[in-house]
Amino acid sequence: MAATTTILSVATLIVSFFISTLLFIGLSPLKMNVNKEYVEEVITFIINTTLLIWTGKVLFNLSLFLNDPIAVLAYPSGSRDLYFGVFIASLILLYYSKRKDLQLHIFVYTLVGITLFASLSYTFIDLIWHENSFTFPYLIVLVLSAVGYTISTNLLSLNQVSALTITFWGVGQLYLVFTLPFITLFSYMVSPWFVGFILIIGIFIILKQSRKLVSHD
Repeated sequence: MAATTTILSVATLIVSFFISTLLFIGLSPLKMNVNKEYVEEVITFIINTTLLIWTGKVLFNLSLFLNDPIAVLAYPSGSRDLYFGVFIASLILLYYSKRKDLQLHIFVYTLVGITLFASLSYTFIDLIWHENSFTFPYLIVLVLSAVGYTISTNLLSLNQVSALTITFWGVGQLYLVFTLPFITLFSYMVSPWFVGFILIIGIFIILKQSRKLVSHD
């Protein structure tokens, strides 16, 4: 049963990110070659994060894994594994961006768009297919965030679009903390501090890149 749940969850994630990538490419104002480059960078980041989440699951359950690896791998990853994967993947990204000419404001814009549309697709599938009505309030937050992201893309700079979307999503998630027993991200139960962490880090990267762009003008 646990293995089936894990397989279904992975399949839903793959479908969701496939849909989100197509949506992002269709809506992005970036040139095709830039789109291709940064979509590939974001997909690589997401794959690295996923592998690191699984690595975290093994490390945090190492004794059990050595005795019965199937028992660890068959069960879905937990919130602690998610935190580990996101944190290490972010450190790798920051190190990598210094060694390569990676424009973080474009990367963040692409990451926000693909992740937002993927989360929207994943939550919608969870609501319709799995009949998980608990996700409906979060779906509303995602729909409003996606609408704002789409409309503002043609009106504001990439930095402003990313900042507004991250802020609105973060505030919406924190609001759900007071109205729901728990909040989720791709079915992972996450703590309010993690939402705040994403909010602060995202805006920090955007502001840092903005100052860099101003200094180059």
